[in-house]
Amino acid sequence: MALSRRSGWIIALAAVLLFAVAVTAENRTRYLALRSTYSADLGSFHNQAVNLAYGRDITYLFMAAWFKPGEFDGPSVFRSAHFSPLRTLLLPQLYRVYPHIETLMLLQGLLIGVGAFGLYGLAIERAQSPGLGLVLAASYLLHPAIFHTACNDLREITLGIGPALVALWLYTSGRWRWFACAAILALSARSEHVLLIAAIPLLAARVAPANSGSRVRWWLPPALALGWAGLAELYYRHYYGVSWPLLVYAVGHSGGGLLGTLGQRLVPFCKLMLLPAALAIGTPETFALALPFVALAKRVHALEFPPHHLQHLAPAMVLVFWGFALTSLRIWEARVRLRRWLLALLAVAAVLGFAHFAAMTWRKYPRDVLRFDRLARWADALPVESTVVVDSSLCARFSGYLRVLDYENLPMGAAHPTLQQVEAALRTVVASADLVVVDDAAPLAALARGSGLFEPPQSFKRYRIFVRKASAARLERPDEALQRALLWQQLPPRARRGASLSIEP
Repeated sequence: MALSRRSGWIIALAAVLLFAVAVTAENRTRYLALRSTYSADLGSFHNQAVNLAYGRDITYLFMAAWFKPGEFDGPSVFRSAHFSPLRTLLLPQLYRVYPHIETLMLLQGLLIGVGAFGLYGLAIERAQSPGLGLVLAASYLLHPAIFHTACNDLREITLGIGPALVALWLYTSGRWRWFACAAILALSARSEHVLLIAAIPLLAARVAPANSGSRVRWWLPPALALGWAGLAELYYRHYYGVSWPLLVYAVGHSGGGLLGTLGQRLVPFCKLMLLPAALAIGTPETFALALPFVALAKRVHALEFPPHHLQHLAPAMVLVFWGFALTSLRIWEARVRLRRWLLALLAVAAVLGFAHFAAMTWRKYPRDVLRFDRLARWADALPVESTVVVDSSLCARFSGYLRVLDYENLPMGAAHPTLQQVEAALRTVVASADLVVVDDAAPLAALARGSGLFEPPQSFKRYRIFVRKASAARLERPDEALQRALLWQQLPPRARRGASLSIEP
């Protein structure tokens, strides 16, 4: 009995949901076990969303900007070194329903997983084969690079992988309004997807619109990409006073240097992408468009767990899987007798690729997570409006409060604070804190001990946990005290934009 399209869609939906739940569970386990790949970044993203969900627009977690020394994210939750409206505007709305870090992780799993819909939809419209569509979708969902990317905390650029693949399929289907929605969603993940969206007419040139009565709107993807590039330029001009850093970064590389880098990375990239990369070469224009992203990525390396820097290859992954799908369709249409062999080859390759991921993950998966349950006594027990002071390694685990400070990276407003100013800020931070969790060797531990504000410290591994005494007086206006001690009145005007500060310059 042949599989119907409706049954195929139901199976694809179930697979995407299972994928999202699986990667959310893995990310959550690593988060609970203090093994997040980027604890400071994950903590910053979560803390910003929590503050917005509770009606606040500031954060005390400043992240250094990648494009200019001395620049940073914050204090406004809308001021980010990466232009990502999907994270800064959409995600906090979901937090109003469930303001917990699992919301962030599940959203990433779903947005990466929906890329399977793009491959399945392309196959059932072009090959009229739900079976081929499901095999292509499984090749995507079970691919080690996709799984590794989804198990990498939350990285904004990866949120655009699934919407970009769906946008490619919708463009070939002639569903222009839905295509525009998917393309904007991909662009809003991060502005690196501009080049990918602009190139969609070329990427879809081998596939005529499924709706024969629909006129190809070749101008729509470049128009959306150009408009988004303009928004990115305005955003960085407004908040940082610089041109779109991504463009500056790309132009700043010499052609010879990029070719040399690409020559060193091409083989590792193909090893990373396995069979999809081999078949994508059969669609040269698609594979060629992936190469600039490979050359400009921060690093291209063999799979590891937890994965570092794999997120920079997100647009290249989209292009490889699109070329993989197009080549598979051509083989399907041209070699009728080989269809069963093609399905078998793709299915076996998908299973073997996932087996490689599963084996590596099993060896390094945190199995001691139950030992970290003790942290929940302090990490999840205080009121959300509490002030918490931690070091960088604990940022993610304690980021669910409105005022979270990383004492190793104090959000000082002065560009070059004196030692006396930093010491005064630390004293105010301790005086305002409801909870301090730091390494026992940290100077802040001695400061907390000597303040007389906290109960006798408790120990967990190398950390000392200081809980404020119920009888200790609390600051009436903690935001004002903190911002004054951190010299936020010295923040430059651009850094203050979008933030409702408690003090004036």
